[in-house]
Amino acid sequence: MDSEAKLRLVEQITEDLREEVSRAISSYAVMEGGNEVFPKLTRNVRHKSISVYNTIKFSMILKISMDIARIYDRDNDKRKNNDNSKSSIFTLEKLFKEEEIKKAVVCRDKLEKYLNNLESYKKEKSEEYCRINKIRKFRNSYIAHRLNNNSNDDIIPTFGDIEILLKDSILLVSCASLAVEGRNTEFCDKMNRERELAREYYRVLAKGFEGEGIEVS
Repeated sequence: MDSEAKLRLVEQITEDLREEVSRAISSYAVMEGGNEVFPKLTRNVRHKSISVYNTIKFSMILKISMDIARIYDRDNDKRKNNDNSKSSIFTLEKLFKEEEIKKAVVCRDKLEKYLNNLESYKKEKSEEYCRINKIRKFRNSYIAHRLNNNSNDDIIPTFGDIEILLKDSILLVSCASLAVEGRNTEFCDKMNRERELAREYYRVLAKGFEGEGIEVS
């Protein structure tokens, strides 16, 4: 692959990652907004349908886990070394390490920051490495394969796992976007905006129980 083709690939992966992170932010904001509002407003509600919220929440965890697993995905070791088919943080890292790409990007400082921030994710037994493995195992067990019906609570990611991985992906992809395109991602604004929309949605949803003659706090 010549230098021009590599740079086009870097640009495409950066765009793909920005879209993946944007989707993950939307999912996370909906889940977080719901967690902040709905349980508090419905703590005194005794209604047969109230348990549906937990089903929705678990579905959101599945969705966000899929999003984050894609962002941090690795190429299978059996693939050829020059296979850059996955639009993931680690595929971009491999390309960022090439000197011709370092010379071609808009901001080399942001590229170096990207590479430095990713180092801890490659150290086995580090907290970051373990979080990624947990998300991948969860994705593979509950979503991709479902080889059996046995659940394993040890591989279910915590809300904290999801939050940290998402925040780190926001930082990494923001660096990549600035390095490659000189573009601000505005991820934080999106998170705040969509979280507030989610809070309002769940306030309205909780109020719906008043129509059933149930007092909502």
